[in-house]
Amino acid sequence: MPQPSSLSLQSHYPVYDFIDVSIDKRMVNAQNAGEGHSRKDVRMATTVRIDERVAAKLRDLASEEHRPIGQVIRDAVDQYQKEKFWREVEASVARLRADPVAWQEYQEEIRFYEGGSMDGLEDEEPYYTETEVEEILGRQART
Repeated sequence: MPQPSSLSLQSHYPVYDFIDVSIDKRMVNAQNAGEGHSRKDVRMATTVRIDERVAAKLRDLASEEHRPIGQVIRDAVDQYQKEKFWREVEASVARLRADPVAWQEYQEEIRFYEGGSMDGLEDEEPYYTETEVEEILGRQART
């Protein structure tokens, strides 16, 4: 029986690249855990298996921006978390709006607290800039 070539194997299995990611962890040396011994900062590396296409994109971005791959990953994760947070907020508002009774109660609660929110602060600068207000309203209109 003929053995499959490596070329045919590549078409059936994804090709992965490996990226080492440093993770800061606080660790205590087990031998020095007794009284009088302090904790030590230890930098540990973790290997993450990713598709070679993603690894190439990470290398390109890091090179273009003159930053380590770890920073590119950290920024991407931070951005993802922000987007996920706002998707969840928008979904929660959509669920609230879908229930007319709950939405009406929410609107009444807002009106109740609106009167006191500017108590004595009429001459203060607004919290949001006009650009931020437009961005918020635009995002709200899309939902």
